[in-house]
Amino acid sequence: MADKGLYPGTDDELGNVLEEKDRIEMDLKRRVKIIVEDATPQAAQVALADNDERILSASIEGRVPIRALFHDKGDNVYLKGWSGDRSDVDRISRESVTLRAPRVTILWCPQHDLFHEMFAKRVLTENGFLPRVLPWLVEYIPTESKARVRGVRSKTQQRWNTLVRGLFETYHANVGEPLELKCAPDVLELITSYHNEQLRRIGRGELSVLKVREYVLRWAEQAWRLCLILHCMEHGREAHTKTVQEYTADNAVQLMKVFSRQQLELLDRARAHERTEMEAVILNTVLAKGEATARDLLRGPLRYLSVSDVGPALEKLVAAGKLECRDKPTDGGGYTARRQAQVRPVGG
Repeated sequence: MADKGLYPGTDDELGNVLEEKDRIEMDLKRRVKIIVEDATPQAAQVALADNDERILSASIEGRVPIRALFHDKGDNVYLKGWSGDRSDVDRISRESVTLRAPRVTILWCPQHDLFHEMFAKRVLTENGFLPRVLPWLVEYIPTESKARVRGVRSKTQQRWNTLVRGLFETYHANVGEPLELKCAPDVLELITSYHNEQLRRIGRGELSVLKVREYVLRWAEQAWRLCLILHCMEHGREAHTKTVQEYTADNAVQLMKVFSRQQLELLDRARAHERTEMEAVILNTVLAKGEATARDLLRGPLRYLSVSDVGPALEKLVAAGKLECRDKPTDGGGYTARRQAQVRPVGG
């Protein structure tokens, strides 16, 4: 009797067709998906597990993954994918996902409002996400359009396609131990000097703000990564056979300096906005309560901040004449607490 396989009761030809259909569907489910779009950290974990633990997260908006990052739950695969750290995630609502050495590349293009909101969210700095990415804010000024549209030359397109395909086939598609690059002696000295220069700037107090330090301490590491990218762009699939030269490292450091200036500008803008918001909260709280101490504010609407944040803001408001500061004995007596009271309006 002929074996009917998974479809008993069917003739051999139809059974073979149905089984082939099942095999094709299974292959489609297992197909390598290099690029994922608008994937939350949880979805990215699954995509990594299904695709040899390497993906490109690319989105023209990025709102879905970025909004998910605002609610950090401690299983941020984008952090693990930066350094290739092992990740074991167990959730009741879904199957366990184990990643041994995940690698994630991110290319998100958020609008200006979301871009600024990212740097205003402390959680994205504190959890280490923003210090690991290179931001570039494009200030677009509308200009008049011309009837003639300049396209990309076919030769340029061909060279780009050849470069990307060569890098993909040589360094991504191949399975095995990673290939190593050799660097000229001056390369290590140049990037090390760049790193030490930033440490000296911190020591001099130029970059002493804690929120900034978390970025500064990664600038040299970012320069190394940029150096690798520039080297691969120059040599394509033969990059591992060529020695990284000093000029490539110097270009990487100069490029990192451009990105670092952008980071500092975005952080300054975020801090200015944060101070404005904090002052508004303080004034509204004092207006409602009549008076409040810094401790009252830290226990209430500003509980996510520290004394070092609120203290200077209170002093600034007092100096600006928006609040008056007076000592008042505590209920137990013998101890004077500094309180910030609402300034009475003129004629009040």
